[in-house]
Amino acid sequence: MKMKVCLSVIILFYGTGFAQNPKRLFIDTVQVSCHYLYEFQQDSTSRYSVKTQEMMLQIGKHCSKFVHNAVHLSDSLLMVFEGNSDPQTVFNKVWSMTEGAGLVHSYCSNYAYKNYPNKGDLLLTANMRGKHLKSIDCTQLSWKIVPDTVQEVAGYTCKMATTTFAGRNYVAWFTLEVPISEGPYKFSGLPGLIVKICDLQQQHKYSLLSIRKSKGIEPIILYDKNYISVTPKEYVDALNLKQAQLYNQIQQEDKIKPDSDESKARALTNLKSQNNFIEKY
Repeated sequence: MKMKVCLSVIILFYGTGFAQNPKRLFIDTVQVSCHYLYEFQQDSTSRYSVKTQEMMLQIGKHCSKFVHNAVHLSDSLLMVFEGNSDPQTVFNKVWSMTEGAGLVHSYCSNYAYKNYPNKGDLLLTANMRGKHLKSIDCTQLSWKIVPDTVQEVAGYTCKMATTTFAGRNYVAWFTLEVPISEGPYKFSGLPGLIVKICDLQQQHKYSLLSIRKSKGIEPIILYDKNYISVTPKEYVDALNLKQAQLYNQIQQEDKIKPDSDESKARALTNLKSQNNFIEKY
């Protein structure tokens, strides 16, 4: 029952992307790929609402891309099947090969690019109910490296640093053993890779799981769509509005028809609890 609701939601929000076959721009070549675990409290009022998602950071020579593992896998498979003219057939093939990668939480369905289109830019792109949004954040994080804080984290010797971003205060652990000024989501600017970062309220945390050097030519892709430019705050407002509209659709059984009242209640409860996106404005 629950899977039927989830599949309907995925078709509703991602199905148009399969039919449109947007142009891909190869903006860089992957040098290193970092696999992160993202743990977040989706309901700001409940410590029992923690969710986990696996994310991928692709680091190139000039820019980077941060995306959900399942989205990254889907994009790769779409390239393989792009010669098929039937969008539904393509969707069925991709779905059957990616369902084991886990469902993509609404907080993790975007693409985050650092140093693109210009050095210092933080570009976020997302599909919001058929509209393609992009937000460029030029915020320069101000880090304070805390002295005498050497500690082993995930097998790396790390130092602690603190910063403030989008309404939250963060503590990060970075390693000079990987001298790349990068990290998950929009976080970067330290003299080494960010291995772990968490806000002081313990509501949003990224932890490095593994690092892989590229063994061949692996492009970093940006989809060229008819984007609507919004500010970072407007992006968060649009995300919250999308959740509210989806809530109403399930409640009214408009295009999304749960198998039972129980499954409908679970879906509505879950959507209502999604009120704690990482950026606060």
